[in-house]
Parts: sequence; structure tokens; C-alpha cells
Amino acid sequence: MVIFLKKLFNSRKSKLKNEVQIKFLKRLDRLLTNGYSLLEALNTITWDPELRPISEKIITLLKQGNTIDEAFDQTNFHTVIVSHLYFVQLNNDLQLCIRNCITMFESRNHYIQKFNQVMRYPFILLLIFLLLLLFIKNLILPSFLTLLQSSQQASQTINISLIIIDLFVTASIFCIIVLPIGFYFWQKFKRHWPIEQQLKLYNKIPFYRSIIRMQTSFQFASNMQSLLKTGLSFKEIFSEMTDQKQLPIVSYYSKLMKEHLEKGLHLPNLIDRLTMLDHQLTSFFENKTNAEELNRDLQMYAEMLLEKIEENIMKAITIVQPTFFVIIAICIVSIYVILLWPLFQLMNTM
Repeated sequence: MVIFLKKLFNSRKSKLKNEVQIKFLKRLDRLLTNGYSLLEALNTITWDPELRPISEKIITLLKQGNTIDEAFDQTNFHTVIVSHLYFVQLNNDLQLCIRNCITMFESRNHYIQKFNQVMRYPFILLLIFLLLLLFIKNLILPSFLTLLQSSQQASQTINISLIIIDLFVTASIFCIIVLPIGFYFWQKFKRHWPIEQQLKLYNKIPFYRSIIRMQTSFQFASNMQSLLKTGLSFKEIFSEMTDQKQLPIVSYYSKLMKEHLEKGLHLPNLIDRLTMLDHQLTSFFENKTNAEELNRDLQMYAEMLLEKIEENIMKAITIVQPTFFVIIAICIVSIYVILLWPLFQLMNTM
């Protein structure tokens, strides 16, 4: 058992801190802007003791023949960064790709930090509320039950109160423990699920479905837009997007589109049936036959979609905390009523 646990923990990737990833990318971008080659820039970054292990590992991997996205992936950079670097070998625009990675990852990191700040106090409040419930259930209500044995109606109310508090405790434990653990294991093991099954599951969750749709549409438009600059045909572009493994939904949809084109069928008909792609993309492929115009429209669409995603995230963040406080307040008032109600019943029988 000890050996199994040791293997399990050793097999887990030690992800780099988001701040370290951003710092590394900014340093690399600044050096490339000043005329350094990639290897010269990486060697210069080794002057920083904090970034030296990262830079040295990337240098070693590149010298062993790995591509830049493979080197960053094996150095445990985030999927968002690795997925963008995958296309550098085709468009040869490393600096622009790194700048896009910085913009996207900084934005992502900002909203994660904002969400953590917003949820910190509700989470602490929920823990305190859970402890209060356990105290009431194990000490207060049993004392009430002993005290009010003379009143059968009050005793029944106490028993009902115990059931209700059990439900509150179960719900609180579910929110604090079960949901985070379930989400963690889902992130770990979903890669072993067929992508078709994952899409069916996402499609059944209303709010999450819209998030995945916007995210996938942005990733698809952004990746295709960067590849259109290379002059590849649609089939070649979809083939390259299929080969990348960091974005499984985009890879799966690209495979379907490639097969669709090989059969001589029209692309818009397929896009309409792909539930995790925005149907606005259909109009781009219906009206644009010129790669330059399509590239321009996809770029603008990706920027607008990114702004929309950021707006939705900010709305969700501003709504979550007050909603959580209201729920906690309702629960506290309910517990207060549960405690007082047997006393009122006892007073009525006297």
C-alpha cells in the first residue's frame, strides 16, 4: 500500500505557479524583442536563480530534439500556453505566440485570484456554520429533547429539527468536501473517458455547457486564425489541429471537419451540429472563401469572444458572494426558528 501511494504521488506533475509561468514568459518575450535568439534568451534567463531550473530543462529538451510545445509541456507549463506554442512550428511566429500566451494567461490568472478572494470569506463562514450545526445537533437539541419530554408535540418538533439539521450538515459537507474532491478527480480522470461521452455530459449541464461552448469556440477560432497565416489548406489546418492533444474537444471537432471535407461535404452543415461550437462560426465559413478575409474575421471574433468570456466571469464573480451570503443567512434564520419553535409549543401547552 505504501509503495502504491508513493508511486501515485511521484507520478503527479508538480505544476509551476502561475506567477512563475507569467514571469518566465515575460522575461523570454523581452529578450526576444531585444534581438536574442531562443537559445540565447533561455541561457540569459538562467541568470535568475528562480527561473534557472525551468530554463535549463527547456534548453535540454530542445537540444534533445523536442519541439518547443513539448519542452514547455514537460516543464509543466499550463495547457493554455502549451496549446498555443504547438502551432509555432507551423507559423514560425514565436514572439507573437508568447505575447498572446501572456495576455491570455495573465487574464486567466487575474480572474482566478479574484474568484479566490471573493470566495475566501464565504468559505470560512460556511466552515463556521458547519461547526455551529454540529454543536447544535450533538449538544443543544439532545438537551432540548430531555427538557421537553413532557410535551409530545415539542419532542416531535425536536426530532424533525434533528432531521432538518442533518440535511443542512450533509449539504455543507457536500459543498466543502465532496464537490472539490469530485472536481479534482474529474480533472484527473476525464482524459480516460471517450470525448463523445464527455460532450454528452457537458451538454446536459445548462450553465457549464455555455461556458464550455464559449471556451471551445474561442480556442477553435484562435487556433485556426493562427494557422491561416501559414497558407495551409483547410484540410491541412484541420489535420494539424487534430494532432494537438492539449485541447481534446478542438482536436475531436477538427477531426470531424477534416473527414467531412474529405467526403466533399459542406463545412457549415457540420458546424451547425457541433453543440460545443458557437453557430456564429457557421456564417464565417458560408460567406468567406478568401483565407485572408476569414483570418481577419476569426481574429476579430476571437477578440470579441474573449471580451464576452471576461464579462461573464466578472458577472459571475460579483453574483456569487452575495448569493452565498443570502443562502447562509437563510440557513441561520431557519436554524434559529428550529430552536425556538419547540419552546413556543411548550409555552402553548402550559
